[in-house]
Amino acid sequence: MLGKGSLGTVYRAVLDDGCTVAVKRLKDANPCDRNQFEQYMDVVGKLRHPNVARLK
Repeated sequence: MLGKGSLGTVYRAVLDDGCTVAVKRLKDANPCDRNQFEQYMDVVGKLRHPNVARLK
């Protein structure tokens, strides 16, 4: 575990190709929190940086 926030927990993971990534898992939350998380992921999904994995 790398950290915890209001929307969930961030974990360190290693992909099949050996690349290390951070994975954020949404905590069990009410629909408002889920909507906020989806908005957050929409913004993160638009980031383009060598140290940020692309979302698919």
